[in-house]
Amino acid sequence: TAEREYSKAAAMDEEHPRVHKLLGSVRYALGNYEGAAEALERALKNVPDFADAWTDLGCVRRAVGNGKDAVRCFKMALASEPANLEAHYNMGVLMREMSKPKESIHHYDCVLEQDLEHSLALLGKAVALSMLADGAKSKDLVVALRKDAAACLRRFLELCDPDDPLAIEVRKLYDMIRADGSSRQISNQLSLLIDDAEAAQR
Repeated sequence: TAEREYSKAAAMDEEHPRVHKLLGSVRYALGNYEGAAEALERALKNVPDFADAWTDLGCVRRAVGNGKDAVRCFKMALASEPANLEAHYNMGVLMREMSKPKESIHHYDCVLEQDLEHSLALLGKAVALSMLADGAKSKDLVVALRKDAAACLRRFLELCDPDDPLAIEVRKLYDMIRADGSSRQISNQLSLLIDDAEAAQR
């Protein structure tokens, strides 16, 4: 298996950061979070500004429920590589989960500046915009935020196979936004959809 091969390579060269990073990534994908953290920390011991390793370690911390340390890891990744797409994306996810929609939108925008077709960033941004709309006091602001959220969903749908199950569910929520449905209900349902989509990609 890939884990066995990377483990052998890591044992042969304990100071090779890339091998330890790849081992950590494989272990993370397998759900071995303790082993993943150990390998990633070894990579970072050898190369403290290894942005991809910091990003993966942040994902591990998020997976075990340590949001505070996940934020620290993603910040370290961005300090080393300010345009790191995966660090921005995962920070956007984490900020959304921590009910910080403004910060979440900032990071999703950083992703979309680099990749206009990043479908999960489009969905995530739509969720964060709907969260903002749910708490907005001004009617004009609510209308503007919902319009922006609808634009994100429309772009997502343009990128997808219309018969894809996720696209079908997103289409329903897009129609809800256009019909002035509840922003809270839309953001909650979108959150569930994006969580399922992310889980399917791991």
